[in-house]
Amino acid sequence: MESIITRRASLSGGLALAAISTAGLAQTAVKKYPDKVGGFLPIMETPFTEAGAVDYAALEREARFISRCGAKCMIWGQIDDTLTDDERQKGMELIMRVSRELPVRICLGVNGRDKDEMVKWAKRAEAVQPDWIISRPPLNGTTQDIILDYYRALAKITRRPVIIQSSGPGGIYPSTDTVLQLAKEFPNFGYVKEESPAGHPEETIARQQVYLSHKPPMKTVMSANFAKGLLFEMRIGIEGFVTGSAEISDVLQKIWDLHVQGRTMELREAYAQYAMMRNFIDQYPATMYYLWKKRGVFSSTTVRKGRPYETERSLVHYTLTKPQMEEIEFRYAALKPYLAVA
Repeated sequence: MESIITRRASLSGGLALAAISTAGLAQTAVKKYPDKVGGFLPIMETPFTEAGAVDYAALEREARFISRCGAKCMIWGQIDDTLTDDERQKGMELIMRVSRELPVRICLGVNGRDKDEMVKWAKRAEAVQPDWIISRPPLNGTTQDIILDYYRALAKITRRPVIIQSSGPGGIYPSTDTVLQLAKEFPNFGYVKEESPAGHPEETIARQQVYLSHKPPMKTVMSANFAKGLLFEMRIGIEGFVTGSAEISDVLQKIWDLHVQGRTMELREAYAQYAMMRNFIDQYPATMYYLWKKRGVFSSTTVRKGRPYETERSLVHYTLTKPQMEEIEFRYAALKPYLAVA
């Protein structure tokens, strides 16, 4: 059940940016993680207060929670298009500050509606020195030439590994030829989060197989789509997955670990339990925020809704009925063997 308050949000004012010096960023703690891009890469969810402001205290708790779950990386700035520039910048700087204390890599999203907007965010990301960069194609990407130009501009700004997300909020998705061409041109390309075309898993698998058969120049081929096709995709050779569902990061990390360890029977059981919870989240999106709050990370179940790059916003105050909450608890109980955080 959703209680929706619609308004034209006035989100642009008054957020002071936290200053991070280059010298401070250089004093990074020794981290224990593999150099290779791959494995489970959770996309962070933006927490909000009941009034609809970004909850930065909860965002810091989320970063620490994901690390305690055993994930080796976390991605910020990739899915929440309701943030103002100030909010996005402040969140980026907070995540980078907190990450210096954690054994995780940080991947920053530099999405833009066009090349110019992407370049702005790519330069800001470079200033805070993440480990990796990710970007979906531009909103105005109506031809492969526009998409190529967009990613070539990104290659001029960063030498960090760049993950191409195949899907986006508009335009078209990059062809396999486009992704392969970029991998041939730039040594920090060749990483892809492949989930296109939406709703056609057989075509998505075919695209993944094209990339897997072209190594080099491809380096790491990953899937997405909330890990809904992951069990099959792992069997064809997928080398990681980039996804939401960070509220159960420990479960997803355990699934990947079981796969890497070749523990097939345990893998099937763990994935089955995850799939049951994911199915309920798809039916009742409030489930995700219930879990965030249940696990002591978010302070509210309020979210902002809006189309990417548009100014019209609404606040959604998620609620659940008693039977729905009982069902969540019933399914959550089956996940307990895979939880790293109480």
